Amino acid sequence: MGLQIAPSQNVNLMSSPNIQRRQDTRDTMASETLDGYVIDVGCIRKNARDELLEKARTHSRECALMGHCVESGYGIVTEDDRLTVLDSEATPKIVNTVEGSDTEEGIRLRVQREEQDGSMETTSIEEIS
Repeated sequence: MGLQIAPSQNVNLMSSPNIQRRQDTRDTMASETLDGYVIDVGCIRKNARDELLEKARTHSRECALMGHCVESGYGIVTEDDRLTVLDSEATPKIVNTVEGSDTEEGIRLRVQREEQDGSMETTSIEEIS
């Protein structure tokens, strides 16, 4: 069975009379750096979850740049088999990086993301070896 990506649900917890709004006074935003193999969401969906790391290790540059693959968006699979589907704003950055790569299969990227307006957004992408 392939990976299914469910749409997010928005729930307004502030409308409940039992929940009080607390102001967040932190000045820092959450951030993360992911090192892993790039694979398009189309290929993520058509491969079994327990085979995804191996598929990402051999995912071709050619496939990643096909029109329908680009349109589907991208994810990163880390060596510890963690999948992160990236935000849509990452797509042009991924395409530019993959187009500039000499690697034919198993393109490894370092993706930096920061929390902005409650969701993680990609801020930079670079190929790593």
